[in-house]
Amino acid sequence: MYKKTVSNLDKYSNCGNETSPNPSFVRRGVAEPSVPASAAGCRCNNNSVHLAKGDHRGLTAKKVYTYAIVETNEGWVAVAGRDGKVSSIRMPAANRELAFDKLRAGIDGELVESNHGFEELARQLKNYFAGRRTEFTFEPDLDGLTEFQQKILRTTMTVPYGSIVSYRRIAEQSGHPGAYRAAGQALGRNPVPVAIPCHRVVASGGKLGGFTGGIGWKVKLLGLEGVRL
Repeated sequence: MYKKTVSNLDKYSNCGNETSPNPSFVRRGVAEPSVPASAAGCRCNNNSVHLAKGDHRGLTAKKVYTYAIVETNEGWVAVAGRDGKVSSIRMPAANRELAFDKLRAGIDGELVESNHGFEELARQLKNYFAGRRTEFTFEPDLDGLTEFQQKILRTTMTVPYGSIVSYRRIAEQSGHPGAYRAAGQALGRNPVPVAIPCHRVVASGGKLGGFTGGIGWKVKLLGLEGVRL
């Protein structure tokens, strides 16, 4: 069985003056800000990770992500987020344990299981893999990526459902004509495949190019969207 991963720092737990993230991962106009735990009515439980004020000596704080595992027509999809943004979406796995393993391998931080805040994203993923949804409405967490990489990924977000464009075109639309190889490398850093549709970007001359989830998934996703290769 996969298991919830809670920081070994939780023995220092104290709601005191910590900040409690507002767990809203789907954009409804503007992402909601974090609010002080004291104002939000902090509720500590086994899924909470807090550091008591003054107890940080000799400790290196890690980023804390909440996650959920969603069952879709194509398998189990693990998602994670923080600060109201979606930080990771993994391609479907055969079971929950494998889905968690995929997520764990790509996250540098602590993972805390919580379905709260992922309800709308879960619905969108289920509908997409069932062929009933053409777009996603949430803010991706692109922290840690370069400005160029973020430009490439945000340009890729505009590629319509059921269509394909070339790496060269994405580079041009991002304001970096000629940087199509670097564009392909940036897409390889995509933390939320499917939602940022890098599977819709192909090489010139009809070649598929790469995909973080594997070429098989790229073909399957394009087929789901009605693209004939």
